Amino acid sequence: MKQLLTSIALVLVSISTAYAGKPSAINFNRDEYTYRATESSVHQYTPADQTDLSSHKDMISFTFAEEVKKSLI
Repeated sequence: MKQLLTSIALVLVSISTAYAGKPSAINFNRDEYTYRATESSVHQYTPADQTDLSSHKDMISFTFAEEVKKSLI
């Protein structure tokens, strides 16, 4: 569990620092997830072999809430 939380934290840090350019791929739990789509402030990533968003099995989504960032500064 601790390793999973560490992996999540590392992914969040890498995504947040690269937010301006939306990375084309991220690594999570030894798997590579490819950028697929953005809806509003939600960025979606799926494994390379799962290109169809209507029938994917795994997905990572990040939601960036600017109001949270501003309240922490």
